[in-house]
Amino acid sequence: MYHPTLVYLDLHPLVLNEDGSSKQASLDGGWYEFANDWFSKVNFFGRIISCYSLDAQKIFHSGYKLREVDYIDLKNLEKFEKNKS
Repeated sequence: MYHPTLVYLDLHPLVLNEDGSSKQASLDGGWYEFANDWFSKVNFFGRIISCYSLDAQKIFHSGYKLREVDYIDLKNLEKFEKNKS
């Protein structure tokens, strides 16, 4: 989702498990497994939404050749982390 003057949201459909963990389909036909402590909540323009934690997002931006958009994501995560403290 994208808004030209605000921000964009990267949405990922997940299968939610009863224990709080989740998984997401991978492009190779397998699954990415996510522990429940990789999730957090954030206030997004007055609405509380579930999201991946900062630590999890940093992990997700590793293990592959980063694209320009990935570097932008990492820069935004770093900015968010600094503003949070």
